[in-house]
Amino acid sequence: MKNLTLILSFWLFVFFPGYSQTIVTQDITANTVWESSGSPYIIQRELLTINEGVTLNIRPNVVVKLGDWRTSLLINGSLIAESGGSLLTSSPASVVFTSYKDDAHGGDSNNNGNADSPAPWDWTSIIVGETGYASFRQSLFLYGGDNFGNTMLEIFGGIDTIWNCRFAESNANAMRSHGKGIHMEYTYIETGGGISILGGEGKEISLFNNYISVATTPLGINSGEATVRLRDNNLTHAATSGVHANGCMISGIWTGNSYFYGDPDFPFFVSNALIESGASLTLPEGTIMKFGNSSGMSIEGSLYVDGEPGNPVVFTSLKDDDFGGDTNGDGSMTAPSRGSWGPLVFKGSDPSHLENLLIKYGGEWDWGMTIENSNVLVDNCVIAESGRTAVFIKDSNPEIRNSTFSNNVSAIYVNHSSMPLIYDNDFMFNGVGNASGDALSVDPI
Repeated sequence: MKNLTLILSFWLFVFFPGYSQTIVTQDITANTVWESSGSPYIIQRELLTINEGVTLNIRPNVVVKLGDWRTSLLINGSLIAESGGSLLTSSPASVVFTSYKDDAHGGDSNNNGNADSPAPWDWTSIIVGETGYASFRQSLFLYGGDNFGNTMLEIFGGIDTIWNCRFAESNANAMRSHGKGIHMEYTYIETGGGISILGGEGKEISLFNNYISVATTPLGINSGEATVRLRDNNLTHAATSGVHANGCMISGIWTGNSYFYGDPDFPFFVSNALIESGASLTLPEGTIMKFGNSSGMSIEGSLYVDGEPGNPVVFTSLKDDDFGGDTNGDGSMTAPSRGSWGPLVFKGSDPSHLENLLIKYGGEWDWGMTIENSNVLVDNCVIAESGRTAVFIKDSNPEIRNSTFSNNVSAIYVNHSSMPLIYDNDFMFNGVGNASGDALSVDPI
């Protein structure tokens, strides 16, 4: 586990002194401070709103309890959950958002002893509205989210770095961002699902030194434009199913100029994605992209792969545990094979540059890579174990050089209206029955 020992100490030794509770039923309409002397604060309103232009400061050692499954807190102004210490202190303070039934934080607020216990969906969401702003430091989120897709933290507006927090005891995703970026550090997520990010242009997503243990997908990013940076996170590889994976799921239509900076222990998982015309995706060295059954990527814009000798970018099967670990969470039950995932399709006039890219196990139901009406440079790449022809060139003039084609059903097929440059490549063990042959086929005129 990376850089997380001090965080664990924090969650083991948080202490909250007991005070008489404060019932909150009215919206926050003026700047307000919630002090530990009034804790716990019990929200007994279906939707409590912090009005636009108003700030609620929640001081250290405060417990906020939400009254029932319909209860949410809407931030149209600002909410500042203050940190009571730093990561290096032995017993820092915290702010807790939890269930009204939670006797472990803030005492027996409903005065019924052990008659009930807290559970997931005891409350719904904390919502950062479009005009809102929130800062959560050393905050604990428990028992929120519902069964209809609402998460404990819904982000439509601005949010500071989520630092040294914990999301737990929920069957839902921990948080969802609606087109906004997220920067999260030293945070625990132990919920049904992780983080979902929808749409948006120019968003920045950074996850550093976090611990994520979820039942479905740790991070999912759908559509838009993003710079994604993943570093030194710890994922637990619980069993997954369907389209879920222990990684960052990429899907939808990508616009603008996106950059994915990966972590070898936190691979990207592509569940069908399109880079639209005029857009680009850049992948630096060491990035791992995995593909499930029948999934692939269409590139109508540009794909820039900037691998290095000895540290390539890797496109491979979700079942391939040699790169990025056991991403499908099934141990050794499944293994990759030829044609384990769908094709890469380059289709459009925008240029693409693939350098030091390793592609394995593609070509499930189509060519492993199709280059159609596209300007693509393939340089120092390895394409192996394709279930069909590794590269199909149609009506295009790509350049393929210094690359290796091995153990494919066949290597390169060129239709009669293409004029590619193909030189200084190695062809090994391509052909039916894994026999040498079928390096290059040309469609007759």
